[in-house]
Amino acid sequence: MTDSRSRPEEARLAAAFEALEALKAPFAAESANRAVKIRSCKDCGDCCVHPMNAMLATQLEAEALLDRLERDPELAPRRQELLAAVHEAIERFELLDDEDEPRPYTCPFYDASDGGRCLVHGRGQPLGCTVYRPVGATRCDMPASAFEASVERLREIEDEAFGELGPILTIPVAVARALRARDLGESDGERRPAGDDGDD
Repeated sequence: MTDSRSRPEEARLAAAFEALEALKAPFAAESANRAVKIRSCKDCGDCCVHPMNAMLATQLEAEALLDRLERDPELAPRRQELLAAVHEAIERFELLDDEDEPRPYTCPFYDASDGGRCLVHGRGQPLGCTVYRPVGATRCDMPASAFEASVERLREIEDEAFGELGPILTIPVAVARALRARDLGESDGERRPAGDDGDD
């Protein structure tokens, strides 16, 4: 796995998270509406597991997901368990082979217990997962043109935050790379407080 880019300063990253959530909000509202009128995603999970799932994420989305793990009182105690599941998914489904290409895998943030649910549903959930919604009693899909336009905006947000665009990867690989960026930043002194230029 190649090294990731360094992380932006916290304030810029927080602003990017808010922009990402605003981008997702109309799709989330539409999914909630369809859950009432058509069917709920609860007790399904087909789109989260192998061989149906090949969802991708940017580094910004991976950072947002990690932020959710740290701040959510339900998920924070399980952070190490879930990150171990990330690495297990990478190995089990060989996601580092041709890592820029979609490969089917079971999402490590899918909880199959209690009928099945996404542990990061809502804030921190990648855009593609939010856009994918029921279109019939037994079928789900995403509005292609609206999704493509949203991905363009997502990449603009990411570029503004990071100063460059990274690859779009499977969720486990994207999360692992974001973790590596954090580790590198801490070891290299990149995560300094605002206004600290590192000089004594």
